[in-house]
Amino acid sequence: MENIFPLITVFVPVIGFTAMLAPGVRAMLPAYPAPILQWLNDLTPLFPFYMNLAGLLIGLFGAGFSIWAISHLRASFGLRTAVRELVTSGPYRRIRHPLYFGEIVHVFGIAILAATPAALYLFVVAVALQAIRAKIEERKFLATVPAYAEFRRNTGFLWPKLR
Repeated sequence: MENIFPLITVFVPVIGFTAMLAPGVRAMLPAYPAPILQWLNDLTPLFPFYMNLAGLLIGLFGAGFSIWAISHLRASFGLRTAVRELVTSGPYRRIRHPLYFGEIVHVFGIAILAATPAALYLFVVAVALQAIRAKIEERKFLATVPAYAEFRRNTGFLWPKLR
């Protein structure tokens, strides 16, 4: 299961959100209740534009952060969790799992763009899957890399640890 779980953390959100954004599927998903939508529209008629803009910017930030994290992983990057080498440069100076953080932020942006309650549920599932994946990875690192315990004390799990 540990070998296939990382693939699940990647493909569940990708397939779920891709299907959710398809017009035929989207039409079948329940929408937010009309009073909530009316209240948001009363705040500003441009609310849909602002939500789409926010979703786009948040999604792009998450994608960019993920790319930054991958650029520091180099040969240590892989879909399956495996102990390759301990990376402590770039975003890894403050966060143990910046790639997963970036992916979570990216998925949050997509959930905003999808604008359905189902998207929020899928986002919660994606966060849980990434957290489990990170815990599996940490267990492997703690068992094989002695310096990981110190690295773990000095960095945040999915959020920067401020000193």
